[in-house]
Formats: sequence, structure tokens, C-alpha cells
Amino acid sequence: MTKHELMQVRSLRAEMAELKRQRDDLLEELLDVVPPEHVRGSYPDYPYTMHTVTIPGSTRFRTREEAGPLWDRLDALDKEIMQYGLHLVWAWQRVLNWIMTIDDSRTRRIFELRYLGGKSWQQIANAFNNEISADAVRKAHNKILDNF
Repeated sequence: MTKHELMQVRSLRAEMAELKRQRDDLLEELLDVVPPEHVRGSYPDYPYTMHTVTIPGSTRFRTREEAGPLWDRLDALDKEIMQYGLHLVWAWQRVLNWIMTIDDSRTRRIFELRYLGGKSWQQIANAFNNEISADAVRKAHNKILDNF
């Protein structure tokens, strides 16, 4: 297993997150929001006290006739997300299978946290209660990769 193959899991996760952000932005754009309004009025009977009346707003999705290209883009994004998800599952399983071949528990945990958990060197060191430094974590990682 090469470092490039290991990094694919992290890269695919980042790409997937970006696609999901784009999808969320697109869904927001497809929403037609009418905000609530606040007006001042008085009671019809004496003493005619002024008060605020809230007229509720509404939220709905725009129809395909209103926003066809946006709905088409949403469909395309959903397909992309599905494809990236399949690639991610495949890559994740390959990396997990390779990690399980590592004999040393600590080193195996380093690789799990780094590639399957997406953690930084410092976060991995923190997971070990700072028993080892971030540099020591990185060196142990690189030593295993150099042997493969």
C-alpha cells in the first residue's frame, strides 16, 4: 500500500464533503422563503391598545418549472455524491484490510486515526494522551510506509 493509496480515503472524504456543501447551498437556493411580517394594530374596542401582530411567513421549494436548471444540477450532484460514496467505501475497505495486517497495535491505531478517522498528527498524539509527540507519531507512520 502506497501513501498515495492511503491518501485517497482522505481525499475522497474531502471531495464528498465539498459536494454535500454544494448540495446544501443548492437546496437553499431552491427554497422560496417568505419571511414573517410584523405589523402594528389596535384592538377594535376601547381602549384601542396598540400591539404587534405577526403574519406568519411560508417556506416552499420552487417547482421544476420555476427553477428547472437548479433541479437538474441537484440531480447531477446527487449522482456524483453516490459515485463518490461507492469509491469511498471501496477505498476505505482496502485501507482497513491493509491496516489490519500491521502487527503493532499502536502503529495500527496511528494508521486508523490518520486515514480512516481523518485526524491530524497532533490529534493522533492527543488520542494517545500525549504519551508521544506529533513528530513521533509521524515518524512511526513514515517508518512503516518505508518498509512497505
